[in-house]
Amino acid sequence: ADTFCVSDCGNHRLQLFSQQQSEPPRVIGSEGNAPGQLVEPHGVACDGEAIFVSERDGGPWRGCRVQKLRLADGVPLASMGVRGSREQEFNDPRCLCVVPELGTVYVADWGNHRIVGLSSADLAWRFAFGRRGAFDGEFEHPAAVCEHEGTLYVADGVGRVQAFRLDRDGRPHFQRCFGGFGDAPGQFRGPTGLAVACGLL
Repeated sequence: ADTFCVSDCGNHRLQLFSQQQSEPPRVIGSEGNAPGQLVEPHGVACDGEAIFVSERDGGPWRGCRVQKLRLADGVPLASMGVRGSREQEFNDPRCLCVVPELGTVYVADWGNHRIVGLSSADLAWRFAFGRRGAFDGEFEHPAAVCEHEGTLYVADGVGRVQAFRLDRDGRPHFQRCFGGFGDAPGQFRGPTGLAVACGLL
């Protein structure tokens, strides 16, 4: 609770800072494709015991995966994904979030226009939902995802946020959509992040 993690994409590492920043940050990872190494880390989430991190497309055979690293020392616990569009594959994954009570990590699979659900225990593939499009339940380059009180929120390149109710198995069911492409209040142009604070999205 007294530590926050920064995804240092260009340096291929994570940095963990104390809230007081009274000491140098702890560094996890170095550039590479081996377990525990990182290639352009992007999204990070934590369940109190492990850090989940997505790696963007770093070129042929690099990145495009999600890793689970032990929070205490950065030891790799699990890894899943290569570049592609099928099951157990990603195309430039972006933000992710973990919902411990549902045992699921949700990953914004940007290039495949879908959200992927992984087991938070071992990163086993659970499901994927969505396809490219602008209708309800479809996505255009989803970049951001977060969860609050049983609702999953997804922001995509169409300039909107969609809300999905999560069932007991962690699977999403469309509820509503808001926003739109533009610069007026309530509209968005390429949203890239979502968070909930004090009950506000």
